[in-house]
Amino acid sequence: MIFKDVKVEDKDIIDKYLQADGKIMADRCFATLCIWQEVYLTKYCIVDDMLVVKYENEGYGIYTVPMGDGDFEGVLKKIIAHAEQCDSKYKIIDITPEKLEFFKSCCDLQITYARWSCDYIYDTESMISLAGKKLHAKRNLVNRFKADYEGRWEYRQINFADDRKLIFEYLEKFKEKNGADDEAYREELLAITRAFDYSEFLEIYGGMILIDGEICAFTIGAPQNENAMDILFEKAYFDIKGAYQIIFNEFCINSCRGYKYINREEDLGIEGLRKSKLSYNPLFLTDKYEANCRA
Repeated sequence: MIFKDVKVEDKDIIDKYLQADGKIMADRCFATLCIWQEVYLTKYCIVDDMLVVKYENEGYGIYTVPMGDGDFEGVLKKIIAHAEQCDSKYKIIDITPEKLEFFKSCCDLQITYARWSCDYIYDTESMISLAGKKLHAKRNLVNRFKADYEGRWEYRQINFADDRKLIFEYLEKFKEKNGADDEAYREELLAITRAFDYSEFLEIYGGMILIDGEICAFTIGAPQNENAMDILFEKAYFDIKGAYQIIFNEFCINSCRGYKYINREEDLGIEGLRKSKLSYNPLFLTDKYEANCRA
């Protein structure tokens, strides 16, 4: 198996495999693979008409399950043989429930439910309207923000050429104000930089909330396919009540109407993030399992 760096010009080659089974998940969004490429050293290999993506993180070689209509079992065995030879530790991720029993039958790896990496999928119309009892608190926070900053706030779509300096100045202020781990901040900054660099090619959309002309929140998203919008980044000052709720709601209104679903990605096992994402009443979670080598 020969792995190559994921590059923007590979989009058409890779995308048909990413969308083959119709699953909505961050790892199937080409924009996600591309903008995080330098952080996770993301590479891909097409073998026997199937796609395999590989990441490197914390000493692990991380492989996705084979994607496409080829020989799943044959390619899976090639992944394991390659990983055994090339990686001191490895795991295979994004195993869907439909493939779970088949996976267990053809390899001897420790398989666990990866709850921390399950994607949260929402109905777009519900995120736009915030109607109903379950979203009452979100609707109240949006309305409270509008009342508190009446005449002072505005939503603007991000112009990725003209607003670059403005957004990166905000990110520096966000780090100082909200606090952030230096390494995590550096990695995220690198990914956001790539999002700006390739925004047009990757069909990336963005929006920001300003109060008195100063940014207090912004978000960036990209379509995974014709049905789903993936939220790549979302930032808001913690001390401005309703800022997170209104940036998400306004982005849905202005950039997501043509998509049936919105993917807010995983919660990383962070309790507060999990509580927040569950509070938006997801339609479903994209369940994932992972297999670890028995090192």
